[in-house]
Order: sequence, then C-alpha cells, then structure tokens
Amino acid sequence: EKKDREGHIKSAALALTIGKMYEELNTAQKSLELYDEALDLWKYEPNRAGKNMFGGFTADEIIAISDEELELIMKLCAAKGRIGNSSASLSKTHQLRFTRSWLDAIDIYEQYTKNKELLNRSIIFPIFSGLFVLVKFGKIEQDKERTFELQLITKFIREAKAFDDPVHYTRALAMECEYFCKVGKYKKALTSFDELAKQYVPEEHSDAIAQAYGNDRTSQAFAHRALCLMELGRESECIAACEHVINVLLPVLDHSNVLGISSLLFPVVRILKWRGEAKRMKILFQEHVLDNIEDGEKSPVHPLSKPMMFLLSSCGGTMSTKEKEEAVQWILQGDEVSDKNGKQKGPIVPDSIESLCTQLCWSVNSMLSELCLRLSMDVWNVDEKHTLIRRGLAYAAKADQKMKNEDGEVIYSIPYSVHEPVMGGLRKLAELHGLEYDDDISIGNSSGKSRYEAPIFGDVVLSSEHSGTENVSTQILKISDPNSEERSRRRYTTNSVHFSKNISDISLGSQDDYENDAEQARVKSRLRLSKSLPSSIFSERDKLSLSSINDGP
Repeated sequence: EKKDREGHIKSAALALTIGKMYEELNTAQKSLELYDEALDLWKYEPNRAGKNMFGGFTADEIIAISDEELELIMKLCAAKGRIGNSSASLSKTHQLRFTRSWLDAIDIYEQYTKNKELLNRSIIFPIFSGLFVLVKFGKIEQDKERTFELQLITKFIREAKAFDDPVHYTRALAMECEYFCKVGKYKKALTSFDELAKQYVPEEHSDAIAQAYGNDRTSQAFAHRALCLMELGRESECIAACEHVINVLLPVLDHSNVLGISSLLFPVVRILKWRGEAKRMKILFQEHVLDNIEDGEKSPVHPLSKPMMFLLSSCGGTMSTKEKEEAVQWILQGDEVSDKNGKQKGPIVPDSIESLCTQLCWSVNSMLSELCLRLSMDVWNVDEKHTLIRRGLAYAAKADQKMKNEDGEVIYSIPYSVHEPVMGGLRKLAELHGLEYDDDISIGNSSGKSRYEAPIFGDVVLSSEHSGTENVSTQILKISDPNSEERSRRRYTTNSVHFSKNISDISLGSQDDYENDAEQARVKSRLRLSKSLPSSIFSERDKLSLSSINDGP
C-alpha cells in the first residue's frame, strides 16, 4: 500500500507538470485527459453503483488518502477547472463539465476534514479564489441575495484568518472588499480594505500571492477602494487612490502577468477617463498592459483592448482621421466574425469577458455603445451614421441586460452610472433621425449562455441531469445544455436619464428614497450629470454635446 501511495503521488505530480506544458501549447484536451487519469488512481473501489459520492470519490476512498495526496487532488481539480473556464478549444458543454471540478474539490475537502485533522488547510484557498473568479465570469448563476458568493467569502475569511498568513488572509479580504463594492455596500467595502491595508506589503507579498492565486488579486482591492470613494462622493480621496495605484503599486508589480495588471488598472481608467484624463489613460494602458502581451499570445484582455483604445482616443482628442475611419469600419463589420484568414474583424464580446468587466466597473458593450455614439456624430455618410446609431443601441441593450435583473432592477450601480447617459444620448439621437430600433437586436456571437445554477453550501438535492447519488456540497447543481437554452429577450425597463433641452425635466429623486450606498451614489451621479448637461443638447450639425459623458460620474 505504501508503494502504491508513493507511486500515485509521483504520477499525479508528473501529470500536473506535463499537463501545464500541454496548456501552454494550447492542447487543453490532452491536459484534461492527463488530469483525469491521475485522479482515477485513487478510485480503487470496484462496486461504486449506489454509493454516495464526493467529487467523484466514495467516502472510503477519501478516508484512505493522506494529506499529501489530498493536496495533489486539490491541485488536479483546480487545474481542470481553470482549463474548463478559459479554453476556447473546448465545447461549452465540456467547459461546464470541467468547471464543475472546482465544486468537486470542495466536496472532497469537506468530506476529508469531517474525518481527519488537516494540518495545512491552505490547500483549499485557491479553490475558494477560483470559484469567486468563476462567479465574476458569469458561470455561476445566483439567487438575488447572492448567497453562494457570500458564503464562499465567509468561509474563505474564516479559514484564512485561522491560518494566519497575510498572503491568504489579504486575498480573502480582497474578495470581501470586491463583493461589497459590487453590491453597493461601499462603506463595508472600505472597512474590509482597511483591514487588508494593515497587512499587505506589495514588495513582500505580491509574488507569493500571484504564485498561489495566478496573479496578485490582493492589489486589486486598491482599485476597488477608489471606486467606492468615487461612489460615496469623496472625490479628492478617490483621485488620490487612483494615483496610489499608478505611482506606488504599478512600479513594483510583475507586468508579465497581463491579466493581473489589467484588472488593477481597469477601474482607474474607468474613473479618470470620465475626469478629463482619457489621453493619459490610453498611454498608461498601452504601456502597462498591451505592450506586455507577446505577439500571437491569446489574452483575455484582447476583447476589451480595441474598444477601450478607440474610445480613449476619441475622448482624449488624439483620434486621427485614419484611426477614426478604421474604428468606423470595424464597427460596421460587426456581423462579420472573421476574414478569410480567420482573424476576427468586427467587435464580438465574449459573454464571460462582458460579465467580468461589468461586475468590475465598466461594460465592454457600454464602451462600444459610447464609441458608436461618438463616431456617429463624426461621419457625414447618412447610411453609416444610421448604422452606427443602431449598433450603438444594440450594444447598449446588451450592456443593459448585464446590469439589471429580470425585474429590470439595476444590480450593478457603478457600470450603470456611465452606461445610462450614453444609452439616453443614443435614443435621443435615434429619435431625431426618425430611426426605429429594437432594443433586443443582437450583434456578433448569439450563442446561449452556459452557466451553473448557483450551489449553496449545505445539504444536497440533485437535479435530474445527474445520475447516481452523488452527494456534493450544493443544494442545487445544474449543468445547462447551451444548445437547448433559449436566449432571453428582455426589453429595457426605462430607468435612464432622458437627455432634455430643459435640465429641470430630468427627474432626480430624493436621497431619502434610497436604502443603500449604491442608490445614494446613483442620485449623486445624476445630480452631477444634470449640472454638466448643456442647455441645448443638439447643434445644427447634429453634434451632440458630450460634456456630460466627459465630465460625468
């Protein structure tokens, strides 16, 4: 038995090493096969039918493994989950199957710790972090209270605090800070950040955090702090927080991790672009993010980089005639997925990237809608102008769907505050041109979403899609068939600020009508917007004054 155990450990470690090499060669399927074969080494029971299963293992199989073996199993599950979430070469069904590995890891871990004392509980921390990222990518569908996400964070903080290592505890606090920022509880987010800031020293902790979690996700809490300060109307503190990210954090962080740097800088760009610094933000994003992407490298940053750079050029006054023509043609080719060489031509935003960016602070489709708005006022060709307006409205519709729930309620206040005036401007422009439009019009990839229904830690009730009696740590776990799921076609609930020639016509509401930080912040944003709107919106040349967009929230 000891010999078998040593053999399993060596084989699993080798599978992780070789599988990583396959991942780097973009041969995900080979990696997954290796990881599955390694996990099967511990599945020794011949009669498995009818037995309770925990992440694919029986209770006896889990009891038999050692702490060292458990750590390898956690790593194998995490490796499978990362591939399932990111690999474009896998079908949506396969991506979901392997994404489920994150939940398998929690099932195995919880069953193991019920029966044994585990010395190194940090082996579960990357699983908590990975599931949180999965939520941000929109792969886990939650209830209105976001129960799964909150319970995940609560567990992570409790375990990490007991482990007493700033590398893991600050990562857990960063998750909590991001969560509170996202749901509009800005003061609670700042409280979480204050606790994090007492322990985090980037020069000491950044590399270790990146090694444990893929990138320094703790540093990103400094950008979330800036967003919270912005929403609370603490303007000077917000700007200072942005400058801290630029001048203190960026110089000491590893720029080879493009996703980590872009996640840190993205909220700063979102804030300062709307405060007259679009030109500077374009230079910063180019220098710190895009210049560090290797030629031919597939990066999750790509889908947002082009709309952002075009938009920053337009807002910053640096867009040349040639670049403007390129941007117009790129938008007009939106229905053409690729050219004869397979290179993407028009703007197509993957659903996972749109979910990630929207939850962070700024929808990519919202960027595209603003770009369409600006470009439509700079072209003389009537057909092109009308197409740009219609496409802008279509992108705005996609953005709107991500920011509201099925009842039409705004659930992401920060991205909505910049989306709302752009959508209103496009609608007013369409009305002036006598254009009819359908908010449900689709552009680009229209395949259905593929997501888990949110699991909740606790007892088990399985959906009919699963066979056997597998006892996972979820109340409901459902793998959706992307081919059978119909796309929901929601229409706007018109909450937007309507651009009006009379500023007094804009309904702002009273702060007494709002219950949380997010709602109060939205009132403040609309107050700032009303002050910046010109008294006459449209000029003779149909030039919409965009002072509200440049100087807005």
